[in-house]
Amino acid sequence: MNYGKEEVRRLLQNRNNAGKKMTNRVFLHLLKIVFLVIVLGACVAGSFAMGTIKGIIDTSPEPESLTVTPLGIASGIYDANGNLKESLVKSGANREPVAYSEIPQDLINAFVAIEDERFWTHEGVDIRGVLRSMASLLLSGRIESGASTITQQLIKNNVFEGGMERGWGARFIRKFQEQYLALRLDKEVSKEDILINYLNTINLGQNSLGVQVASQRYFGKNVSELNLSECAALAGITQNPYRYNPITFPENNAVRRLSVLNHMEDQGYITAEQKAEALADTEALYERIRENNLVIQEQKTPYTYFTDAVITEVLNDLQTELGYSEADAYTMLYSGGLHIYTTQNSDFQRVLDEEVNNPANYPESAFQWSFSYTVNATLADGRDVTYTENHVKRTLNLSTLVYDSQEEIEEVIAAFKETVFGAHDVVADEKITYTLQPQLAAIIMDQYTGQVLAISGGRGDKAFSRSMNRATQTYRSPGSTFKILTTFAPALDIKGQTLSSVQQDLPFSYQGFTMKNWWPSNMWLGNCTARQAIVYSMNVVSANFLVNTVGIETGFEYAEKFGISSLVREKEIGGRIYSDLGPSLCLGGLTNGANLLDVTGAFAAIADQGTYREPIFYTKITDHEGNVILEKSQDVHQVIQPSTAYLLTSAMADSMKDGSFKQTYFKPSSMSAALNNRMTAAGKSGTATDNAGKDRDYWFIGYTPYYSMGVWSGFDDGSIPLQDNVEMNNYHKTVWKAVMDRIHAGREVIDFPVPDDIRTAKVCSLSGKLAVPGVCEQDPNCQVYEEYYAAGTVPSEYCSIHAIIHMCSQTHEEANAYCPRTYDKLYYLMPMTDVITLDSEYIYRPGSSPAKCTEHEAPEPPPTLPRTTEADTEEEEPTEEGTEGFEDESETGGTLPYISPTAPGGTGESETESGAPAETLPVP
Repeated sequence: MNYGKEEVRRLLQNRNNAGKKMTNRVFLHLLKIVFLVIVLGACVAGSFAMGTIKGIIDTSPEPESLTVTPLGIASGIYDANGNLKESLVKSGANREPVAYSEIPQDLINAFVAIEDERFWTHEGVDIRGVLRSMASLLLSGRIESGASTITQQLIKNNVFEGGMERGWGARFIRKFQEQYLALRLDKEVSKEDILINYLNTINLGQNSLGVQVASQRYFGKNVSELNLSECAALAGITQNPYRYNPITFPENNAVRRLSVLNHMEDQGYITAEQKAEALADTEALYERIRENNLVIQEQKTPYTYFTDAVITEVLNDLQTELGYSEADAYTMLYSGGLHIYTTQNSDFQRVLDEEVNNPANYPESAFQWSFSYTVNATLADGRDVTYTENHVKRTLNLSTLVYDSQEEIEEVIAAFKETVFGAHDVVADEKITYTLQPQLAAIIMDQYTGQVLAISGGRGDKAFSRSMNRATQTYRSPGSTFKILTTFAPALDIKGQTLSSVQQDLPFSYQGFTMKNWWPSNMWLGNCTARQAIVYSMNVVSANFLVNTVGIETGFEYAEKFGISSLVREKEIGGRIYSDLGPSLCLGGLTNGANLLDVTGAFAAIADQGTYREPIFYTKITDHEGNVILEKSQDVHQVIQPSTAYLLTSAMADSMKDGSFKQTYFKPSSMSAALNNRMTAAGKSGTATDNAGKDRDYWFIGYTPYYSMGVWSGFDDGSIPLQDNVEMNNYHKTVWKAVMDRIHAGREVIDFPVPDDIRTAKVCSLSGKLAVPGVCEQDPNCQVYEEYYAAGTVPSEYCSIHAIIHMCSQTHEEANAYCPRTYDKLYYLMPMTDVITLDSEYIYRPGSSPAKCTEHEAPEPPPTLPRTTEADTEEEEPTEEGTEGFEDESETGGTLPYISPTAPGGTGESETESGAPAETLPVP
């Protein structure tokens, strides 16, 4: 065998070639396997996809049975007993179908140009639009331009009822079926039929479904009479009927209308001259819309405040819970045949409406009037002008638009017209709307379910549907009602405080903020318990509890947990930073204020043993076939312990009673709301004042073991103060009392349930500690009473403030060791403050208050006798009387001669020799 160099090289090369061939064969084999796997996977995936697509198509409505004509099914609102209260689609207010021949060509072109520019050429689905939307989604993460054609929108609204499905999966299936049906429909139905059904279906705002009703609503004429300018305005609404509403947001509609005209010009539907002519009509167009709206408002019967609130809640929930767009939610509400089952108690609603509008519940000074005013005129020079009440105020330099009578308002308007109009100016129309002032709103709730049973958004005639609902949309400072939510609730719940915990009523400043005591305004009270602070609504004591024991951050967090939705942690307004995190939080000093619904819901949580239940206006929504499509979800959580809720209820119940404490110089804050039928009730008043001490808002929120009710009152213009007199201070409580008396008539009088962990103890109201028997009750300014406590918080210490001082019966000064007769007097052992309080007169100050008796002095010592013998000493012994003074003097040594209040026998009535009666403190 030749193993030379060349032969070895050849053998190695052959071996390497063989290895390479083997590797190549393995690679090719693996490649075949991978290819087969891919092919098989593709086949499986394709089969699965085809099966899925087939399944989706098979479950689609049959094209032959498609009904794309507008159905116009009315939605109904029902009360808690199932009685129909309101129909949201009324004759002439939903839709009025018209034929294709009645539609102006400009209107057809306007809708096609802005909604589906390839409508006449695509086959029901715009592939280019779909690809554009997909590209937008991939590049930006959101779809910036829609891909739904007019055909698809028609099918979604009339076949799929606006899209009722839940979840993205269901929406994908509906979207696929929608496209499939659009392709089929486009082959079987003419473009004209598709377009006319679409134009008779779409939501165009103001409860106007279809172009005919919308034309009547905005322009007061049939759709066939619309010009290009009006057609463009109408076509601009459909993308977002709320945002582009030409009545409420004419500036938004004008922007969208310009876009419509631009699209029409770009697509060759109109010339530049036609566009310019339409744009020249802009100002007059919106003036015509405004004028027509005024006419309609005069003829329209508005929805109730309860219906308004239901509509708002349902529209919101359709979007947040079911994923509807705003436009689709509106379409479903007004044309989806929904049955909305509300929480309204119709009997309670009737009572509430009657009492809110009962003149007997208001003083004469509560009948003033504000007004809104519009006047349209053509001036002598040909200019058209529109003036409002704001022009009246500026032109006449008025400080207010509130007057005692409508006649005064008419005189003001006459003076305005005389000022601005000349002899040759022509007034086209004018409208005055009068509104009673001050206004009042009220809410009745079931605290155990969170259901709103009745609501009033204002007194006087309701001007129009979905007008200002003062119960849900007015945000004002809630005043002292916030003491409960932000201060005393957390103080009792987690900060170890009790209703007998003490803070001082003294001048208060915190980080540059000085709190004023508007009431009582002529005194400081010194030591006060938490119960007293609640009963008498004491501002400074509450602020001391918030700042010194609770903490402002904690108070803020509790307000959030109680459902107050308008709180501001930090917000920049006009270059300044605003925050609700301050000591005024306990007085309702909020940046944005709070609404009545939130505050009533918060107190309802206390009434239900600390469980917050989000206020709701409906329980469920069904479709026209009775299928439940939405059950109302509700936030429910525990805010405070049941024991805390009971303690707060106990104190607020005292605020509605006379004689809660011995003090007679002012009354509990809510006595005038006490119910006539002796039904147990608790509540808290609130008064918001400005920096000048003028009242701006009145609140009262209260509850019984059955129901909760809140009342707010004030001027719509929050800068106008309420008149300060007894009747004006209490009329909101009068309304509360009148309503609650009636809705509780015939009900069993029961007490609030007492939690198992509630304890009691007799305490001293001055110290907040256990009362010393025979001592604390001698103080006429103090009260020994039985207080409630959560288990584990009952005081263990006795009062250390009350002390009995020995007084000289002759000089009525503090007795010394040599006063022959003494009596006991009660004083306070507490620090003296720089400010005079009700406590100051009785605070013991050694050496000055009271002064030491100087009339009785030590007797002269006996003369010194000469030294005597032991025998002499034995002959004479000092008498007992002669040595007594020395012994007393040496024993007292200037020490305080008082009986400790905790010492046995410290009764305050001990007396020596004279038998003079013990003196007590005078009542101030």
